[in-house]
Amino acid sequence: MSFWKKQPASNSSTTIGPVTKPSDSSQVATPLPDGYSWKSVSDATLVSEFLSINYSDDDSLMICYRPEMIRGLFGLSSFRSAYSLGLFHNHKMVGYIFGKEHTVTEIGRILGVNFLCLDRDHRNLKMAPLLITELTRISYASSIHYAIFANGEDRGFAFTALSYFHMPLNVPRLRPLIHIPGNFKQRLFSIRKTTAIATRDNLLVAAELLSNSNQRMLFSESFTPEQFVEEFTTRPECNYTLFNSTTSEFASFFVLDTKCLKTGNTFRRAYLHYFSGGPEIVEDALCYAQNTLNLDLFDVLDMGRNETEIIDHFGFLPGTGHLFYHLFNYSVGLIGRSRVNFVLF
Repeated sequence: MSFWKKQPASNSSTTIGPVTKPSDSSQVATPLPDGYSWKSVSDATLVSEFLSINYSDDDSLMICYRPEMIRGLFGLSSFRSAYSLGLFHNHKMVGYIFGKEHTVTEIGRILGVNFLCLDRDHRNLKMAPLLITELTRISYASSIHYAIFANGEDRGFAFTALSYFHMPLNVPRLRPLIHIPGNFKQRLFSIRKTTAIATRDNLLVAAELLSNSNQRMLFSESFTPEQFVEEFTTRPECNYTLFNSTTSEFASFFVLDTKCLKTGNTFRRAYLHYFSGGPEIVEDALCYAQNTLNLDLFDVLDMGRNETEIIDHFGFLPGTGHLFYHLFNYSVGLIGRSRVNFVLF
């Protein structure tokens, strides 16, 4: 916490905007102890393996990022190799942090920070602040002076708080791995005949639908049409976007593996990304995840319209995971979760 007290971070509602005036970035990399070095990492397999070993979801579960998922992030036109930052000790990666450029409608260009991770031997050596400081320096050099990150606890300046909700899709498989109420009954979902994987033309329509929907939000992500097409084109085993050609609705989700640390077994879960439409398009996505992809769990954050139109409508189960969204060097005050539509993964 002491590190963050020294950073330009605030959730004050009295001063909306930048916390400090952006300054010129240092051209000198953040100093490291002898034997350590900074390197840009473009090897998706290396990052995937490092995260799968060290990036723990909580004490009982670990999210596994497949190389295909990391490769997809590295393949985006917005990817900057300098934002894929590895900390190395004697040529072995011992720490990692990743940044992705986003555009927030209410702010402009911003860096989404994710995957902050250290191997077990370095977690008590105060290396995490060094990773954050170096990525900040690199971001400033690219004229991006604001950042967003999510954490499982409030670092003292979160601007909104979110919770995960779950829909079990394969109850028999999940019961030995995670807690499911004994009276929960497996639901079988259906998909409309006019819903299918979105084409390029569908995605261009979906981009406009999301933009219109986000006008009701106080904090949301915006895309150019081509950015939306690039990011939401379906990549098997990674992310999927469904579109209903009759009602002009869409729903997108991404897929991650989760390892149960106690048993060593792995289950597959979908995470809702963005959608526009009514509950029907979400049921289409639930059905596709359940019957076509054979996924085990479907997760939703209670942001935006999700709470009333998805979680309550379908009876999603409350999870134990929470996310606190924080801004670096920018204050928007406190925003209720129903006015936020921004997903980090």
